[in-house]
Amino acid sequence: MPKPKKNIQKNKTGGREGKNPDNDNDVVINQKESSIAEFTQRPVPSEAEVKEFEEIINDEAKDEQIDESLNEIYQDENGEVVDVKKLEIKRKHGFLFWFLTPLFIIAGLGAAGYAAYHYFYLEPGSDATAVEFYIEGESEVNAGEEFFYTVHYKNLSNVNIKNAHISVDYPDNFIFLDSFPESSDSKNNNIWSIDMIPARYSGKLRIKGMLIGAEDETGIFLASLDYIPQNFSSEFKKEALFTTVIKEIGLEIDTDYISSALINEENEISIKIAGQEKNYLNNFRLRIEPQENLEFVDFEKDAEDPEMADFTIVRPGIWQVDNISSEEHYLPIRFKFDSKISDTQDITLIFEHARAINTSSTTEETKYYEFYKKTLNFEVMKSDLNLTLIINGSREDQGVDFGQTLNYSINYKNGGETDLKDVIIMAVLESDFLDPGSLLDPNNGKANGNTISWSK
Repeated sequence: MPKPKKNIQKNKTGGREGKNPDNDNDVVINQKESSIAEFTQRPVPSEAEVKEFEEIINDEAKDEQIDESLNEIYQDENGEVVDVKKLEIKRKHGFLFWFLTPLFIIAGLGAAGYAAYHYFYLEPGSDATAVEFYIEGESEVNAGEEFFYTVHYKNLSNVNIKNAHISVDYPDNFIFLDSFPESSDSKNNNIWSIDMIPARYSGKLRIKGMLIGAEDETGIFLASLDYIPQNFSSEFKKEALFTTVIKEIGLEIDTDYISSALINEENEISIKIAGQEKNYLNNFRLRIEPQENLEFVDFEKDAEDPEMADFTIVRPGIWQVDNISSEEHYLPIRFKFDSKISDTQDITLIFEHARAINTSSTTEETKYYEFYKKTLNFEVMKSDLNLTLIINGSREDQGVDFGQTLNYSINYKNGGETDLKDVIIMAVLESDFLDPGSLLDPNNGKANGNTISWSK
């Protein structure tokens, strides 16, 4: 508690009268008008009085500071004094609190994440038909070019799939080479068994092969997935298809022949072959369907002819051609008609590529894939006089340029058993673009308009 203050009374005269007889502790000062002289005449307080006065001042300052501190402690947020009887004492958190709190927070976040995963990811795919199934491949290839079909499957549901089977139907012109993984059917290579497809699992299988067929021929690849969801007893099925077109065969094939054929007269078809820049067929087989009056003539191959193709006569009507390169080579086909069954007759050339197919684990079977076909029409004539017309070294129709020189050659032969007399050979040149004045005939034929004739 603060000490009692001492009252100092001043009298108006400013002089010190002495102590109040009624109170020994009071100093009586006359309250009188004073001047500077009177002020200087006032007695100076003693050292004890000054010290006592300082103690009183210090005690009052300390009391005020303590009061202010207590007011700050016992005031609420609004500045009101709180009732200390109702205060709640908060204890300080210990080591276990700070150790376990992060664990509880992590566990709570994990539970929330799993709940979100289950709600947003698993629940929408609970449909048993939620299976993705499709095929990827090449839309265009060359004949004999190797490529892949990739079959994709994905279980979009939260239910496992059991007893799954993928089966494929290959195009007729498709040649199977390999698969990853291997097929469950080693003979046909078209079935894959999958015991289990877990929820949300995706997989694929790749099938390597090639298409061999004619230009612009299409191959349709079909695939199906049969499966049973783990929470179902019935079977479900997904299907997909992919179409691939053969853009080119990779070979340049041309024919040179005479369209007229005499009975029992040997004729020749010259087949010209050259590989293109993107050629995947190194060999092929040429086949001509047999006919009752068609006879193939065997001959010795000229090994010294660099332009002749590398071929082998397998049997009459079948030729095997190997080592095809970018350089042009020719394959000679020699034949004759031994009788006349009609005025015109067709010969069809069939080009095939051979591949060995596994029929079992120990045996193979050769299968032929047709990639080119051409039909040649012949006028079959019965005559003892055989004539052949060649223009610029070719016996086939051809195109020419303006100003180009045309060299005609006529070959004739008596195929009968008796001599022919008074024979006249005549050539008719029907064209508005021929220049009659440029005609040079060392055989001295007789020209009449667009006709030239040669007699005996």
